Amino acid sequence: VIDRSMAENKIQTVMVGDVEKLLFFTAVPSTDWVLGIELDKEVEYTNIGALFMQLTSISVAITILVVIVFSALVGFLLRDLGRVSQALAEIADGDADLTQRIEPRYQDEVGALANNFNQFVGNMHGMIKRFHEVSQGLTLQAENTAAQAHERTRRIMVQQDEINMVATAINEMAAATQEIAGNA
Repeated sequence: VIDRSMAENKIQTVMVGDVEKLLFFTAVPSTDWVLGIELDKEVEYTNIGALFMQLTSISVAITILVVIVFSALVGFLLRDLGRVSQALAEIADGDADLTQRIEPRYQDEVGALANNFNQFVGNMHGMIKRFHEVSQGLTLQAENTAAQAHERTRRIMVQQDEINMVATAINEMAAATQEIAGNA
């Protein structure tokens, strides 16, 4: 057993009485000595099982801790992205206040997205403001045109009344002329 363990450089399993033993032998360099280790297999495997359970428990705990920390970190880093997404959803619904801006917390990709969003909203706000000004100008022009049309209608009615009075006067003059002619 000793020679085989030294030759293979492996742990050998041997029955000593009723107990299974683990034996390992190796030569001590520069001497004629041999170092031998004998362990009770059942005791060692029991310790290995307990160690395996401890390592598994620690691994699960570390994995859960890493997942929690990673989730919190991702949530913290992408919070601005959620704010940008919410602001875009409000714009899409038509309920957005285009005067508000998103202040990026960091100058990373999400911060650049927030800055670009702010620029986009600023451009949209400027366009809507210009449309509003043009709309007000058109409304004022329409009101002026309506007032002028109303004034023209009033003048036409006055002229029509005057024409009716002239026609009535002509008819009266014609009747008077006929009566004068008849009398003459």
